[in-house]
Amino acid sequence: DTVAPALAITSPEDDHTTFGSTVQVQGVTDPGAGVTINGKLMIALPDGSFSYWVPLQVGLNKLEISATDNAGNTTAIVLTVRRSG
Repeated sequence: DTVAPALAITSPEDDHTTFGSTVQVQGVTDPGAGVTINGKLMIALPDGSFSYWVPLQVGLNKLEISATDNAGNTTAIVLTVRRSG
């Protein structure tokens, strides 16, 4: 298997601005894929969905999101979120 898993982020959008101290990252990938968000590993649910609250610093925050399947194939997305305050 050399096909990387699908990965779509449904929230937040890239270049999102918030006043909150956290942002919820939500998305979908292949069911059972390992998902890493800024170094925190989780497993996608049986429907492929995942969700994780990321703490934010004031200013620009880079969100590095990747999905890895059982064969070790990886898909990655990088988003930027701005915390105003």
